[in-house]
Amino acid sequence: MKKILFILLLTCSLSLADIKWYSFRELINNQNKIQPFDIIVLSKGDKLFQQWGHCFLVNEDMKLIEFKNYGDDFVDNPFYSFYFIENRQISVFRYKKMNNELKNKLNELLPNYYNKVYSVFTSSDTESLASYCSKFIYTIYKDAGKEIGENIELVNNSWPILPYDFTKSSLLENIRLD
Repeated sequence: MKKILFILLLTCSLSLADIKWYSFRELINNQNKIQPFDIIVLSKGDKLFQQWGHCFLVNEDMKLIEFKNYGDDFVDNPFYSFYFIENRQISVFRYKKMNNELKNKLNELLPNYYNKVYSVFTSSDTESLASYCSKFIYTIYKDAGKEIGENIELVNNSWPILPYDFTKSSLLENIRLD
């Protein structure tokens, strides 16, 4: 049993080692390589509630959209507002089949999420008024896909959807900033 757990742990850590991670400063210095609706995955932090990571979606205004705390709702912030974060890394992911039709639909659906509030105690229902960072990204892509006749499931409908699930998606590519 210990051998199986060790192999499982080793496999998970090897897959994360293949991902290119950057500081927020590197992200800011390479903003020209970021595109609307890229997914930014934040590494795990030192605090207990940071152990699952965090993620953002880049909007058309090149701001990072997030659901970050209990009771908070949808917020967007410019890249430079994260300049002070030095102890965590980010990785950038892009939907491999991104096209103008999907970008336009994602942009059209985005205001539907303005009224959602942060909560991890939510179902997989896309109509729920509660959301959290990775559920928000999963559901907006899924909803946009439905509306343009594509089945876009960035992760294998696991529940809960965690930020690190995006790092394993075959539909996303890890973007290099260097």
